Amino acid sequence: MWGSHFSRPAALSAESVSLGAPAAIQFRESVGFRADQGYVEWAAVDRQAFPDLSTGYALTRAEAAEIRRRQAVQESLGPAREFAHSQADYGGTYIDQLLGGVPVFLFAGDPESRRDELSALLPAGTEFRVERVRHTYAELDAVQAVIDAETSGLQASGIPIVLTGLDPRTNTVLIGLTQLTPEFETLLRTRYGDIVSFRRQGP
Repeated sequence: MWGSHFSRPAALSAESVSLGAPAAIQFRESVGFRADQGYVEWAAVDRQAFPDLSTGYALTRAEAAEIRRRQAVQESLGPAREFAHSQADYGGTYIDQLLGGVPVFLFAGDPESRRDELSALLPAGTEFRVERVRHTYAELDAVQAVIDAETSGLQASGIPIVLTGLDPRTNTVLIGLTQLTPEFETLLRTRYGDIVSFRRQGP
């Protein structure tokens, strides 16, 4: 087993390795790579097995190549994303990193009717998905604009909103609050409907 036969360089103490592990675990989990504590601590100290630091985290050559492949896919999306965005029922686009960096195009109408056009605008062989959602991007954008316009008043009334954003994956307007309570969620959902979702933000 790898965990039984490596030694840490003197410059990297066990404490410093452990302190850096949470961020590395979070990164690895976000892209679907192995992320258990022991593996991450091994990666932090073994430059032979994990030589690539281009992301700021120690990766194997195979992992680094996979990251570069995903980046190339994302950089190739421009024409397909522009086409999708031009559709009246466009619901957004996101990259499903947990399933290998697959682009996902969202539509409130029939998504399959756009598959051929999207395929023609992507590099040959690019894997992608189309999915149906409830809300269009325009609807999400309009609700976010309303919330942003009302944020100062909401903050003055004691609701600690600190950010808003569009979340294509959940097809909602994400509201970040420094305190996330059932009362705040109920008030905001009553005001804006089920088009909003919530996240605790900040310390």
